Amino acid sequence: DDAAYGTPGVKKQGLDWRERAVAYEDMCRKYVEKYLKGVENFIQASGLEARVNDWQAKLEPKLQEEESREAFDIHTYGDKVKQLVSKRSTENEVPFGVAVEGMQKYDICRAFLATLQLANDGNVELSLKAAHDSSSLHLKLVHDEDMHASMVHSYVAPSILSARKKKQKGTGYTTGLQDVISRMPDLIEQRMKEEDAGGEAIEGEDQDEK
Repeated sequence: DDAAYGTPGVKKQGLDWRERAVAYEDMCRKYVEKYLKGVENFIQASGLEARVNDWQAKLEPKLQEEESREAFDIHTYGDKVKQLVSKRSTENEVPFGVAVEGMQKYDICRAFLATLQLANDGNVELSLKAAHDSSSLHLKLVHDEDMHASMVHSYVAPSILSARKKKQKGTGYTTGLQDVISRMPDLIEQRMKEEDAGGEAIEGEDQDEK
């Protein structure tokens, strides 16, 4: 084999070249695999991007429509529900579907939420004319007074009540202490008189013994 290369050491150099060729081939194969993997990821990402774009195109008009609507005020809708019940009811009772007839879907949702608040405040009574049938929901107007506003005006948070009690307790303590301080001169004078009287009594006893 050495004769084939002419001089000693050439064989070793030939093997090194072959090894380098194999290593280069492996390197090319890895690059190709990496490239194909990148192409596959790009295809997948492109499909995801297309779906996201499609979702965004459908959602944006709905969001714009929502932003164009008036802000939801539960008390304003509550007043509207009371008016509709009073106007469309028989003996102050009406099916919910009749009360909100002609409203947009989003308005119906808002009106239902306001109705629950009215029921909680005691303005309306809710009843189902058929069990497990939400379409049979009826509203009965109890009174038209704004109970929520009344409760808000009369409501006092527990933290405020606690602070008031502490303040009253502190005020009472301070007042009692001031009263004691103001009476201190009289108490001292009374104490001194008692001591003087006691001393005179002791002196009298001593003289009697002598």
